[in-house]
Amino acid sequence: KIGLEEQEVTVTINQDETESTCTASFKESKFNDYLTDLGKEDTVNLAKDGTVDNNLRYIGKSPNNYIKFNNELWRIIGVMNNVPDSNGSKARHIKIVRSESIGKYAFDGKPKGIGSAAIGNMDYGSNDWTDSQLKSVLNGGIYWNRKSGYCPSHGVGKTEQCDFSSTGLTDTAKSQISNITWNLGGHNTSDSTASTFYSKERGTTVYSGRPTTWKGYVGLMYPSDYGYAVGGSFRDTCLQSKLRDEYVNNGCDEDNWIYRDEDIRLITPMTQVTYNTFSLYAQHIGIVGTRAYEAYEIYPTVYLNSNIQIKNGNGTIADPYIIK
Repeated sequence: KIGLEEQEVTVTINQDETESTCTASFKESKFNDYLTDLGKEDTVNLAKDGTVDNNLRYIGKSPNNYIKFNNELWRIIGVMNNVPDSNGSKARHIKIVRSESIGKYAFDGKPKGIGSAAIGNMDYGSNDWTDSQLKSVLNGGIYWNRKSGYCPSHGVGKTEQCDFSSTGLTDTAKSQISNITWNLGGHNTSDSTASTFYSKERGTTVYSGRPTTWKGYVGLMYPSDYGYAVGGSFRDTCLQSKLRDEYVNNGCDEDNWIYRDEDIRLITPMTQVTYNTFSLYAQHIGIVGTRAYEAYEIYPTVYLNSNIQIKNGNGTIADPYIIK
């Protein structure tokens, strides 16, 4: 090792009667390889989720999963396997989420009759991520372009000024993330385990006419990301608990680094209506369905390029991972 950068060293020795020469070449390891190896040693902060993809996730109340990205602190959700890019090629990607919210905004507040809000004819906005106002802000809009402008606020047809001129994505950050095929499968209830949500998110059950996937760069967390982040001695019990009342009653949210005292919007839609998505509610409530026009805290979520390398750091808030 040189610092925290793992090096693969190849040494060639040539020797004759008069001299010996030694040539060494160094190959830096990928960050996802580094974390995968770390997961074999650190079973307190990292654990496999047991899904069909068997992803490696950071767990517990305060794991050392901080990373410097976009010149600010983000946190590593885990090393996700079999993630398809926009061309359908699957690879292993590190999934990260911003450490702090970028603000409190609506998922979508289009009036009925406009775009995907025309389906169902309800004046609550649309839960179609591909046509949502928030998606446009995060991808190709003012957050993506590091500018100021307007974001969807609480209420149908309402917007508010928002300024991402210092918090939007830098050109370096945009070059470090992948164009991913995100799963948009939905579910009809929050009374389900993390395992059930994981399967539903990758399924094809949606409200009639809604897409099941989306190709893009910046999304939001899934309900299953919250469910699988639990740690502690009761983790096995929590993974069998439904992500609303049962999960909370078993104290699972108290040993979960994703939970915090604020309401967080998630990307997954509810299937029985055109306007509800799932959100993570504060006050120890858990996963619930919320109308698209309601404003909640927004935590941008991205997948790093699979060839990203680690430069230094140990993942603590004082010494976050530095990538290149």
